[in-house]
Amino acid sequence: MIQTGNQPTKWSPLRIYATYRLLLSALLILLYPALLSPHNPLFYKGLYLGGALSYLLICIAAALWVFYRTQESKQLKFSITACDIIIITVLAHASGGLNSHLTILLVVAVAAGGIMIAGRAGTLIAAIATIAVLYEQIHFSLKHSTNASFTEAGLLGITFFAVSLLSQNIAKQLGESEARASRSEASMAAWQSISHQVIQRMRTGIIVLSPQGELFLANETALKLLGLSQ
Repeated sequence: MIQTGNQPTKWSPLRIYATYRLLLSALLILLYPALLSPHNPLFYKGLYLGGALSYLLICIAAALWVFYRTQESKQLKFSITACDIIIITVLAHASGGLNSHLTILLVVAVAAGGIMIAGRAGTLIAAIATIAVLYEQIHFSLKHSTNASFTEAGLLGITFFAVSLLSQNIAKQLGESEARASRSEASMAAWQSISHQVIQRMRTGIIVLSPQGELFLANETALKLLGLSQ
C-alpha cells in the first residue's frame, strides 16, 4: 500500500540517520587496514572492501535523495534501514561472523528503524535483522565446518525485538509530547488573539508601557484620547 510522505523538518530523524550512515560508511573503509591482521584468518578482505565501498556509494546516493526531496515516505525509511541490515551482516560475515564487533551496528539500525517507522513495519525490521543473523550463522558454520552458535544468534534476535519495541515506544511518547506542545501553542496564540481583540474594543483607554517607558500596547480608545488615532 502506497503511503504519502511527510514534510521533513531541517533535521528530521531520517536526515540525522542519513548523516550517521555517511560517517559510518567512511569509517568502515578507514577500518580496512586495521582488520588486515594475521591474527584474523577468517577475514575476507575482498568481500569486506567490496561491501564497504558499495555501502559508501549507497549512503551517498541515499543522503542526496533524502536531503533534496521534500517528502519522506515510510517506504524510503524502510528500504534504507533494511539495506543497512543486509550490508552490515555481509561485512560482519567478512570480518569473522557473529564474533565481529560489527554486529552492534545491527542494533543501531534496528533502533533507528523503530524510531522512524512505527507499527508492524518497525517490528519487521527487527525480524529481518534476526533472519539475517541466523542465516549468516548457518552459512558461516557450514563454510568453516564449525558448530553454529544458535544461542548467540537467538540472544541477538531477542535484543533486536526488545530494542525495536522500546524505540517505537519512545518515538510514540515523543510524538505525543510534541503534539501536546503544538496544541498548547496554538491554544495560547488563539487566547492572545482574543484578548487583543477584547482590549481593542474596550471603551476604556488602555496603555501598556515597558519598564523602559516604551509603548507596548495601546487600544483604539487610548489612541483617540491622545489624539494619535488616524
